[in-house]
Amino acid sequence: MPTSSPATRGFSAPLINLIAIACLLAAQQSLAQDRPQLAPEQPSATPLAAAAPIQDRPITDAPKARATRGGIVPEPLDERGQASYLVRFTEQPLAMRSTATRGQTGRLQVDAPASQAVLEELEQTQDRHLQAIGERVSRNVALKRRFRITVNAVAVRLSPDEAREVSRLDSVAHVERNYAAAPNTDAGPEWINAPDIWDGSAVPGMTGSRGEGVIIGIVDTGINMQHPSFAETDADGYTHTNPFGTDQFVGWCDPAHPDFDPAFECNNKLIGAWDFTGEGDGPEDSNGHGSHVAATAAGNVVDAAFFDYQPRISGVAHRANLISYDVCIDSCRTVDVVAAVE
Repeated sequence: MPTSSPATRGFSAPLINLIAIACLLAAQQSLAQDRPQLAPEQPSATPLAAAAPIQDRPITDAPKARATRGGIVPEPLDERGQASYLVRFTEQPLAMRSTATRGQTGRLQVDAPASQAVLEELEQTQDRHLQAIGERVSRNVALKRRFRITVNAVAVRLSPDEAREVSRLDSVAHVERNYAAAPNTDAGPEWINAPDIWDGSAVPGMTGSRGEGVIIGIVDTGINMQHPSFAETDADGYTHTNPFGTDQFVGWCDPAHPDFDPAFECNNKLIGAWDFTGEGDGPEDSNGHGSHVAATAAGNVVDAAFFDYQPRISGVAHRANLISYDVCIDSCRTVDVVAAVE
């Protein structure tokens, strides 16, 4: 249940913005230091797209390594001594290209011909880099996932020694071992004085906002699609407007999507849901954390009776629309997070 009172501290929920991405990527570390030699370090705050090379995480042989509360653990090595690695190349991804097509608002238009041409060019370049990686480690390296929009990178399986060798290639900017980050909880609207934004008192001369017209993407454990915090109409009687058009949805709620299932019901507040985990329950929340974060960020006004205590609660931008991206089961894998961002 979302709460407007202080909750356990974890990663924050910025006002009406895309939130969970930075939380799940915030503790990045790098590997590509033949430039200089690799050595284990404590988690840093280097974002995935940073130009500086990053350090390899400490290696663990635990077969079922899991994230502990507030911590991160590397993906354990398999029987061949390999783990998944993200290899970022030096060329800029689509989102960073001046040749990418953008609308009048500056929003990237991925399907535009000019953008598609950039994506095709990046795919061809990545194929050449993959061949060079194979030559460097003296074996065929299978492509697991390809990323070209927000980051120019591939996911491949390597041993730690192979990852060090790959980091020495001139075409490689950054190599990072896949890791699991523990999902933690968050604080409520009054901690950040959200009511002063709602009524406009914090922004003299400007109109207050409760998130109208904003779409918030939640990259987390999925979402409880039937929860009243994500209903089309809230306890105040406010009915959300879908910016895509009434009853037009994306992801698993889109009838044109290959994984469409009418059991997963979106509405004109929750306008899309995706699943990248393959856990078998689609975009539904198997943990509760994603629903908590979504409700903290943009949960509806809800009457939350608890015995004699009957507060009216809401998220920070409670009139914003939501799209949920399920990337976590008991932990959140780097490759799934990047796939959601793409």
